[in-house]
Amino acid sequence: VVAFGIVGLALNWFNDLSGKHVEIPISSPQFWIVSFGFVLGTTLLAGTYPALYLSSFSPMQVLKGRKARSGVALRRILVVLQFSVSTVLIIGTIMVYLQVQFAKDRPMGYARDGLIIVPITAPDFNGKYDELRNELKGTGAVVEMAESSSPPTDVWSANSGFDWEGKDPSSEPIFGTLTVTPEYGITVGWQFKDGRDFSRDLASDSAAFVINQAAAEEFGFDAPIGKQIRWKSWRSKYEKFTIIGVISNMVNRLAICRKQARDILSQQRHTSFYEH
Repeated sequence: VVAFGIVGLALNWFNDLSGKHVEIPISSPQFWIVSFGFVLGTTLLAGTYPALYLSSFSPMQVLKGRKARSGVALRRILVVLQFSVSTVLIIGTIMVYLQVQFAKDRPMGYARDGLIIVPITAPDFNGKYDELRNELKGTGAVVEMAESSSPPTDVWSANSGFDWEGKDPSSEPIFGTLTVTPEYGITVGWQFKDGRDFSRDLASDSAAFVINQAAAEEFGFDAPIGKQIRWKSWRSKYEKFTIIGVISNMVNRLAICRKQARDILSQQRHTSFYEH
């Protein structure tokens, strides 16, 4: 009863801390069956040791004032075990709390508020991005809209075959790649550290890269803006791309991940996701 009361009082705080919605399924018969079984099992286990310990006493020795010394080692083991379990639980609770706080407070690299991700599966939308974007923006319900090959929470494409000035010939790093429309950076709220975003007014941006800080560190450029990257993609020939911007690392893949993946983002059309 006390445990149920503590859980009930702490549940709202836990939901706020973890960002989840957990509730006690009071109306579920399975919940009460499992709870009753747990209470019964705990009661039996708690009463087993005293029952066995008391049954080992000899009434005659107790009446004569002789105390049995058996079971001292077992009691010591149980005390040490109880202390060890309590210590592990306390440390585990602190670690979980710190990890949850880190997951909540870490820089995301993009703006999550008001961001809606819609996977495109119907072929009727192919080639109608501009028409759909203009229509949705005209309603006033959508501030901006963009198209991308992956959601901002993940990168579904990873490639090698990149070459640049000063690259180690023995190294073949793999970069996550994302193809987007020019409005993607504004839509998700890219945080630029250097350079600029893609522009619809510049045809040259079709051969441009926006990279994150992790990719910039891998390239080893002191000033990455304007540097050229050669990429041997699926076309089986090297193409030249110019770095026009560097953005903050975006949190993707794992929810709790301190080291971000190296990502390269290029302005190309790709029908997969609409984000607004």
